[in-house]
Amino acid sequence: MVADHLQGLICQPYMIKGQVATIGVSIGISLYPDDATEINQLIHKADQEMYQAKHGVQ
Repeated sequence: MVADHLQGLICQPYMIKGQVATIGVSIGISLYPDDATEINQLIHKADQEMYQAKHGVQ
């Protein structure tokens, strides 16, 4: 829920010099110790989740 809320806030359109601009964001989350117990493994898992979010896979 938090990631979805942040994504909604970040993706709000905004104005720059009279032009509407938008950005996109993909968020990957991993949790210790459920997903991994080592920092590099946690980062790798979060990276995998981010790419799945980017491609619309859940």
